[in-house]
Amino acid sequence: MSDNTNSGRKLSAYTLIISLPFAAITQFLFGLGSGGDPALYFNASAALSLDASQASAFYFGMWFDVFGYYLIYLPVILYAWRAYRDSDQNLVDLLSICGIIYTVFGALGAATMAASFQTLHVGYAGLDSVQKNAAEAAWLATISGQWLGVWKLEAILATVWLGGLSKVLIQHNMRWLGIGALLVAIIWLAQFVTWVAGAHDFSNLTLMLVVVVGPLWAFCLGIALLRAR
Repeated sequence: MSDNTNSGRKLSAYTLIISLPFAAITQFLFGLGSGGDPALYFNASAALSLDASQASAFYFGMWFDVFGYYLIYLPVILYAWRAYRDSDQNLVDLLSICGIIYTVFGALGAATMAASFQTLHVGYAGLDSVQKNAAEAAWLATISGQWLGVWKLEAILATVWLGGLSKVLIQHNMRWLGIGALLVAIIWLAQFVTWVAGAHDFSNLTLMLVVVVGPLWAFCLGIALLRAR
C-alpha cells in the first residue's frame, strides 16, 4: 500500500470515528429544539415561535448534521475509490459517485435549512399577520423541499452507495462490516419505499433507525481501518 493510500486510510478512519459523537450531538440538539417531537418543525407557526434557546439548538443541530452525517464521509468515499477501484472499476466508480452526491446534497440541504430558519425566526415575532403567513409559507416550502425532497432522494443514493460498498468490503475480508453496510442500505431503501407507499409512520421509524445504526456502523468501520495494515 502506497504512503498516500495509507494516509488516506488513517484520515478516513479518524473521520469515521468522530462522526459518531457528531451524529449524537446532532440528534441531541434536534431533540432539544423540538422538545422530542420532530413534527413540530413542520408546524411553521410553532417552529418560528420557538424561544431563543430552542431555536439555537435547531440551528446548530443543522450545522452538526452537515458534518456528522454528510461531509465527514467524503474522506472514506475517496479512500475506497482509490484503494478498491482496481478490484471492480465500474462498481466502485458508481458507488463513489452516489456517495459524493449523497454527502453534497445532504450538506446543502442542512445548510439551506439552517440559514432559512435563522433568517425567518429572527424577525418573526415583530411581523404582522400577513407577514407571518408569508414567513410561515416560506419556511414550509424550505423544510418540505429539503426534508421531503432532497433528503428522500438521498435514500436512493445511500442505498446504492452502501449496497455497493458492502460487496467491496466483503471482497476485501471485512465481511461483518460489509454485512453492516448492507443492513444500513436495506433500512434506507425501506425508508424510501414505505414513504412512497404512504406508510409514513413506518417510514419515520426506519429513518430513526438509520440515523442511529448508520453512525454506529461508520464508527466500527473507522476502528477497522485504523487497525488495518
